[in-house]
Amino acid sequence: MRRPLLLLLILCVVTAGAAWHWQAASPDGNRLFAMINDANAAADFQVVADGPAGVSTKIVAADFELPWDLVPLDESRILVSEKQGGLWVVDLANGTRAAVSGGPTVRVQGQGGLAAVILHPRFAENRLLYLSYAAAPGEGESGATTHFAQAKLEENRLAELKVLLRAKAPVGAGVHFGGAMVFDKAGYLFVSVGDRGERDDAQKLSSHNGKILRLHDDGS
Repeated sequence: MRRPLLLLLILCVVTAGAAWHWQAASPDGNRLFAMINDANAAADFQVVADGPAGVSTKIVAADFELPWDLVPLDESRILVSEKQGGLWVVDLANGTRAAVSGGPTVRVQGQGGLAAVILHPRFAENRLLYLSYAAAPGEGESGATTHFAQAKLEENRLAELKVLLRAKAPVGAGVHFGGAMVFDKAGYLFVSVGDRGERDDAQKLSSHNGKILRLHDDGS
């Protein structure tokens, strides 16, 4: 019984670390970003606090189509993903947005679509970013599975798009795709693949269902 409990503890620690990393902050560390799908709730979204730790809020941009993830590109711009496959660069100063072309072909199926987007730790130098999304498993195969891809952001275009991993979890169901991604301090890329509704497969090492996988930044 000890080994399953130990594995569960390790999984919880890794997941908690990824969740903390996902708190999207600006490069200067003074701004946090959040997404709200309900326009009525957004109008009332205010955080009030007194003293030096006070927080002020501002709606920067609205009317996205099922926004899923965001990441600060620099001190003045953020990148926002939409479930249907859209990618937008948003100017924080005036709220204007520019569509990013060259993205992957996404299959919107239940909970599946374009999910997470993160930057390479040396993004300022190499302009590399990473996307997770649902798509067809391969030619002649049915269902959908989670994909992880790398691309280079050039102005408002994705170049050199390359699929790093096509999860071995092709299922017809539209649930539990996973897609979380995080880099650790050593430069490894950790990615999550949901159980895809096949819970027992999470205990099978022959399947990617319900797993956290460790990759190099080039997908190896």
